[in-house]
Amino acid sequence: MASKNLLQLRPLFRHAALLKPTPSNLPGCATSFRTVSASSILFNAPVSSESYQKFVQPNTPPKAVPKKETLLTIDWILQGLTPQFMKTRLQPIFEKMDPDLEFVDEIFGYRAKGVSQLGVHITKVRSYFRWKSPYNKTAHKGSYLFEDDKYVVLLWGLETMESSFWTYFPSFITGKETPVRYLEGALHFTVSPEGKITKIVNRKITERDIKLAKEFGDLKISENERFDKEDKKAAEAELKEKIQRHDG
Repeated sequence: MASKNLLQLRPLFRHAALLKPTPSNLPGCATSFRTVSASSILFNAPVSSESYQKFVQPNTPPKAVPKKETLLTIDWILQGLTPQFMKTRLQPIFEKMDPDLEFVDEIFGYRAKGVSQLGVHITKVRSYFRWKSPYNKTAHKGSYLFEDDKYVVLLWGLETMESSFWTYFPSFITGKETPVRYLEGALHFTVSPEGKITKIVNRKITERDIKLAKEFGDLKISENERFDKEDKKAAEAELKEKIQRHDG
């Protein structure tokens, strides 16, 4: 089985650090994460992805893949949108989708073809959970991408309540605790060389998903901390230079 390298993040994270949240690319609730610089960290890739089923042959011409910055931008947008999925506008990610996008839900057994059908489906999902429960909280549980590949994998979670008539009354009135229900999955995004999302598969989370998402997330955190230190040093140096010019 061919081995692959997890996306070499450091050169890309500088790109993400320069991104500015605007109405056209990110909802107001999202915040940018500052990202990484120059050395490469490599991880083994999951063998479950369809792209890992072929051996890399010598002298094979480079395959057409989206720009690394495109993958990271999509990941960044999803990180901001996911926690607000039940109420925020999803236009920032819809703008990244191909009009003929294919959606396959392997968990709940549903398919949609095209952005319009997907939009209708999302509206139905939101309405269903709002009707079933007064409390629905989505969470971004991690993500990861790969070097020279066309995938972004997002791990999501949903915390909701078991539905009943008593769900809509406070527990101090009913004397009953409402059971909480947890749902989760992995959204597997396929991105074209032109930077458009052409397919989304909602599937179960695997152990390898969890492992790779943790490594990806840890790298983001460590590099953000390093950037903070670098910025602090740069600010101190600039201040010192200004004081010296003023005294001179």
